[in-house]
Amino acid sequence: MKHSILIPASLAILALSACSDNIETPAPDVSVPIVTIPTTPTQPLPVARPANSLCNANEIVLFNCQIGSGDKTVSVCASSDLSNSSGSLQYRYGSNAYSVDMRFPQDSNASQSLFNLETNGLSFNNGSIKYKIYTDGTAGIKTFWAKDTSRNKVLPCSGTVTNQLQKLNSVLN
Repeated sequence: MKHSILIPASLAILALSACSDNIETPAPDVSVPIVTIPTTPTQPLPVARPANSLCNANEIVLFNCQIGSGDKTVSVCASSDLSNSSGSLQYRYGSNAYSVDMRFPQDSNASQSLFNLETNGLSFNNGSIKYKIYTDGTAGIKTFWAKDTSRNKVLPCSGTVTNQLQKLNSVLN
């Protein structure tokens, strides 16, 4: 019966070098720090954010799209602690995060009561103008002017639309 002996490669090289007539100085012992990687993350993984969003980095993007030719953006932003009794919700319209033409409401405290979640979108009244973000197969903004209906507009989204408005079900209803 034959027996096999397995010798790790490093020991085989060491054994062979011992047979040599040349005596070499052994390499210095190099210690490598041990890095421990946790198996569960301590922070939630970042969620992909639309590049053109008007929301701050610490806010949740509930709706986002570019309007028409893409020179304006619409975003609905929520604080990370949004619930039916705390946090904030805000509509923003503008060219970029540094140039926001409209914020509703200006003061985002207790903002949940100012929005209405509808079957096909989200609406709010700003003075005599009703704004509706529609999401009925297509998406965009509709404005309804109470005092001058000739100014009513439909502004469709172009490109990619982020629509997470359903997350408002437990907050607004």
